[in-house]
Amino acid sequence: MGQSVATRKADSSTGFGRVHQNFERRVTSSDGMRFAESTARTSQTEALFGTILETPCGWIGYIGANAVVHALKLGYADAQTLRRELGIGTGDTTEADWYPELREKLQAYANGKKVSFVSIDCAFPPLTQFQQDVLEYVKRIPSGSVQTYGEVAAAVGKPGAARAVGTVMSSNRIPLIIPCHRVVAAGGKIGNYTSPRGTDMKRWLLDLEQALLPHRAK
Repeated sequence: MGQSVATRKADSSTGFGRVHQNFERRVTSSDGMRFAESTARTSQTEALFGTILETPCGWIGYIGANAVVHALKLGYADAQTLRRELGIGTGDTTEADWYPELREKLQAYANGKKVSFVSIDCAFPPLTQFQQDVLEYVKRIPSGSVQTYGEVAAAVGKPGAARAVGTVMSSNRIPLIIPCHRVVAAGGKIGNYTSPRGTDMKRWLLDLEQALLPHRAK
């Protein structure tokens, strides 16, 4: 299987992978975490690679290049549907084992091992500052923990924006790496999840991590 020859390292000053956007911008948060930069690739400017693998949580697939992930999908019943959804084998996206480190992490995670994806770099289309803040914050919610949409909104300085946080989570292109399943509704409700298996997939992931839903929103 082919692999990309370049590997992007996480920013050594933070230890966290970055969220990239396809326009020039760099922001530093109050805790010193560095955000987006102009080096993101898109399928329009560079060939992408795609990998799919069968796991206990269904088929998982992801695409990207140079150790930057552009999209990830999980919970599929068959490989061919997942290939089609990600566009693997069409256009500029070639099927290859392009990011073995990520593949190994995903396999370990789906088999119940504690794995951190926080150092994995991600690329997104242009984001608002609020969207970027939410994604960066959620990326650091640890395995086994959950927060409500309202708690995330308050944490990024926008109390009362719980519904807006839910919108960001519903459009998250890179679940697991940005673990939107760890963000739940108030009152112990699980909230929605974008996957072929819907909220059943969200419950499966939380059970895998042995997370306990909060009894009420804080």
